[in-house]
Amino acid sequence: MLPIFGSDPTRGCEPGRDHRSARWVGGASIVVLASGLAACQDQQPASSSHTAGTPPVVSVVVAEPKAVTLIKELPGRITPMRIAEVRPRVSGIIVERTFEQGSLVQEGSILYRIDPKPFEVELASAKAALAREEATLSQAGRQEDRLRQLLSGQTTTQAQYDLA
Repeated sequence: MLPIFGSDPTRGCEPGRDHRSARWVGGASIVVLASGLAACQDQQPASSSHTAGTPPVVSVVVAEPKAVTLIKELPGRITPMRIAEVRPRVSGIIVERTFEQGSLVQEGSILYRIDPKPFEVELASAKAALAREEATLSQAGRQEDRLRQLLSGQTTTQAQYDLA
């Protein structure tokens, strides 16, 4: 048999404590236990307006199609991620730019027109240098032919022929 609080004065109490407080705690726990058991019993429905045979009252909304404007707010960039610089391959004074900024260009298309005068002067100079070297080569060839004839006639020495 289990002892009840307060039935045995030596059990369930701390030394120096009053026996009445132990009885009060035991009585309060019995009241709490009884009220908990009473709450577990079946209860009757609070409203008697709903009976088992009739359906409950509900509200109804009718869905109708209508135009809705969709708005999407998305993050974006106002500065480019990559920048492609378009530059001519040669230096010079740009006379004309043949493309629009930001437009698509095809491979091999002309993008810039550069002043041709400095390049024409350089080309003329190179042609003149070539003509001078060709004249020098031609003169050296004639000099060799002349010295060969002189060498065969024993008019010149082999050393003079080798120098030429």
